[in-house]
Amino acid sequence: MATLIIVFIALVIIHFIYDGIILPSVRFKFRLRIFEIRDELRSLKITHSNDLSDELYHDLHESINISIRFLHQMDLKTLFWANRYVKNHHDVVADIISRRNSLLEECKLGEINNLTSELYKNVGYALIFNNGVLLVLLSPFAIPLIFAMSLFSEIKSLIRMLVSIPENEIEKEVIPPESLSPA
Repeated sequence: MATLIIVFIALVIIHFIYDGIILPSVRFKFRLRIFEIRDELRSLKITHSNDLSDELYHDLHESINISIRFLHQMDLKTLFWANRYVKNHHDVVADIISRRNSLLEECKLGEINNLTSELYKNVGYALIFNNGVLLVLLSPFAIPLIFAMSLFSEIKSLIRMLVSIPENEIEKEVIPPESLSPA
């Protein structure tokens, strides 16, 4: 019994250090990188206004702003809610994704694809770090975790869909209202 209490106390201390000290710094680094991506997008719009359609620019800009705003909430629970939203509103999300993909294909700037890939990568890393303590707790179950990593492409597509959902829909449908308070 004493060992169990010591283990729980150690887990509480680890969680406090990670969630209260380490994670905010790491998350801040990802936020800054996403701000840089937004600045690069704005710079591309200024320098190549003819090659970058207004619709694609506004679409990507909104996705970046959504990523910045909800970065602290990118975790497995949010992916679960986003997956449920996608299943319930498949036609809407499919239309948004197909519209964005066609706009990306029509765009003559290769830098745009690099920016979107960089955005998805940073949101994905934030997702991993936001679940850091959970991953430590699950480390004894490494085999299922390795299996979960094989689902990475599924997670990547969910991230792509999550940052593509309009902000007002995220607030109403994806993230429950009680969890919208800033971290």
